Amino acid sequence: MPRERQRYRALLDLRRPSMIGLAMRNGRRRCGFSLIETLVALAIVALTMTIGMSLLAQQTGITRRVQAHHEALRIVESTLESVRAGAVPLSSGRVELPVETVHSDAMTVWLEVLPRAEPAGLHEVTIEARYVVKRRTLRRSVRTLVWGSP
Repeated sequence: MPRERQRYRALLDLRRPSMIGLAMRNGRRRCGFSLIETLVALAIVALTMTIGMSLLAQQTGITRRVQAHHEALRIVESTLESVRAGAVPLSSGRVELPVETVHSDAMTVWLEVLPRAEPAGLHEVTIEARYVVKRRTLRRSVRTLVWGSP
């Protein structure tokens, strides 16, 4: 007898308005997803994909800019080492140096040498690289003191 009461109470619980989602309709149980649930899920997936694609597009631009930055620093450092080794003469003034690049659209490297009055033979050297990545002009420079012939 108690089991029959439990079954009867379970059937009554299914008829409550709060349990409509679990209730039987037209003698059949409800299964699967409704159209609204499917559309909401598709909207969430579309929004996630849109955000992901924009981040991916930004990531390629950032990677290209970082590679061009490293290339500019490498060129500036190698030019500085050439100056220190004496391969590039320490003549006063500003000179544009020829450069070939891979990661930037255009790059120019400037070498500026200013002799110091004291002590004799000391030169202030500035090496500046200007490069263009995706129509943005960026600049990296190094300023140092180098000993040369007085």
